[in-house]
Amino acid sequence: MTAGKRKRSGGPVKQSRLETAEVEALDARIHAEGSGKTLTFLLPVLEKLFRLRWGGMDGLGALIISPTRELALQIFDELRKVGKHQDLSAGLLIGGKNVKQEKLHINSMNIIICTPGRLLQHMDETPGFDCSQLQVLVLDEADRILDMGFSATLDAIVQNLPSPPQRQTLLFSATQTKSVKALARLSLRDPEYIAVHADAAAPTPVKLRQAYVVCELQHKTSLLWAFIKAHLSAKVLVFVSTCKQAQVLHEAFRRLRPGAPLRSLHGNQKQRKRMAIFYDFCQAKSGMVLIATDIAARGLDFPALDWVVQLDCPEDSAAYIHRVGRTARYVSEGRSLLVLLPSEAEPMKAALAAAKVALRPTSVNAIAASQQLTPAMQALLSKTPELKDLAQRAVVAYVRSVFLQPKKDVFDVRALPLEEFALSLGLPTLPRMRFLSRQSSGKAQPDSSAAQTNGHGTRMVFDADGDACSPFEGLTANIDRAREQQGAAAIDGQAGNRYAQATARLKRHDKEDQAAVQERRRERAARKKQQLRASTGQQEPAALLNVGEDSGGDTDLNETMGIVQPEASHHGMATKRVADRYQPRVQQLDLAQKEALALKLMSSRQL
Repeated sequence: MTAGKRKRSGGPVKQSRLETAEVEALDARIHAEGSGKTLTFLLPVLEKLFRLRWGGMDGLGALIISPTRELALQIFDELRKVGKHQDLSAGLLIGGKNVKQEKLHINSMNIIICTPGRLLQHMDETPGFDCSQLQVLVLDEADRILDMGFSATLDAIVQNLPSPPQRQTLLFSATQTKSVKALARLSLRDPEYIAVHADAAAPTPVKLRQAYVVCELQHKTSLLWAFIKAHLSAKVLVFVSTCKQAQVLHEAFRRLRPGAPLRSLHGNQKQRKRMAIFYDFCQAKSGMVLIATDIAARGLDFPALDWVVQLDCPEDSAAYIHRVGRTARYVSEGRSLLVLLPSEAEPMKAALAAAKVALRPTSVNAIAASQQLTPAMQALLSKTPELKDLAQRAVVAYVRSVFLQPKKDVFDVRALPLEEFALSLGLPTLPRMRFLSRQSSGKAQPDSSAAQTNGHGTRMVFDADGDACSPFEGLTANIDRAREQQGAAAIDGQAGNRYAQATARLKRHDKEDQAAVQERRRERAARKKQQLRASTGQQEPAALLNVGEDSGGDTDLNETMGIVQPEASHHGMATKRVADRYQPRVQQLDLAQKEALALKLMSSRQL
């Protein structure tokens, strides 16, 4: 692979520094966004293996780790394009695929692109999986992989990799971490820091036009509806905080039909569906809206994307930079709109100004302000009970996400108009939220970094990879961090008590959930029984009125049916009352009609 081909991966600064890092086998940290970052590490990886004359029998030579499945899939597609003339085998290991099929072929791969969870699973379960010959380790979106969410997984992966003199490590991201502790986890040897846009005036793309609008929480849904109606021919990416929000907005807008195709992408979807939605949105030329969580915020390349709308405030300036980086990539133009609550506006603008991000204010026009969606949402939820249940879950999920944010100066759950927010989604009342009631009662709250895994054994929480988090993952991260800060001796004595408290809390929550489930089952059974009794009481007289007018014998009704009921039986008393009521009419029937009538009454009795 010639140096001329490598120039396609970036500008002169990037090409020269990466060439030095690749040839001298130096560890490097590259800070880049929207400028061919994927090719920046794929081409050096292919060139190094080519120079080493790496073949199919040499084992695993390069390992590329991505935080999300969609980003790993995109990297794999690019590798297939640029490496199709190389005699190397490559594999994709992500959650949601067939593990047995992966185990059959993983030992013959020279290059593996994967997510952290699936890679660690193969390291633990696949016989003969060997990484001892690894030459290059690449971490795309390294700041996300190195944070506390993947710390335990990454530590376990690094223990199975060869030592640094043999292994070259490359870290890529738009917002690099400079934490010494985070880099020490990878045992980097005097890493070289390469910032492609170090001299740029802003960390965002040059041709990106950025604006923000201040909007009340209860008007956000109507604002998004008006925006979609005003940009029917544009390709729009909408970011929300939680999976439930993405689901309820997609389902509600899909039924209300704004005039543009709608898609949703979040971690609760099956892998096959996620891949289909991702490719569908990528192939769309214009006129499509994708409502997504932050799994679509890092590294993904959506061609011809016109707008990025952040309906919910990002957690920090780094998250904002990653979100808006989906548009205006390379030489393209793009626009972004940030929707802020009045309580979020001033602190978030200050944080973005500190990161050299310039925003211009904008306002909602009169036409958009007049399009109130609340009546339509109320009518829609009254017709679809499953959508009403989803809306209730979305309200709880959003409030919980705000409640768990560490930056309380930006995210203040007490400033949210919750009743109006629930009403804007078509809900008549605000759903119950136990975490808010515990806060108002003065009980101690868990640490926000630990609470992001929810600590609840029966309520599944998903990470950025779409996999279910362990209820003890956040607790383990807190203990590890405390050991580093306060010393192991002071923390080890407290670890047992904290685990015991967490176990007791999980058991208590399980009992509460089981009691709630049993109560709902009893209520459903009682409702069904009442409906059955009501329907039986209406159908019996109607059946009797349809009987013919021919007269018959004067045989008693109970003798005709051949039924003998105890006098103390409640059901027998009911049957006797029915017989007494229609006794004069029954005496006018012939034998065949009496037999038909008896069969109907016997069937109603069995019900």
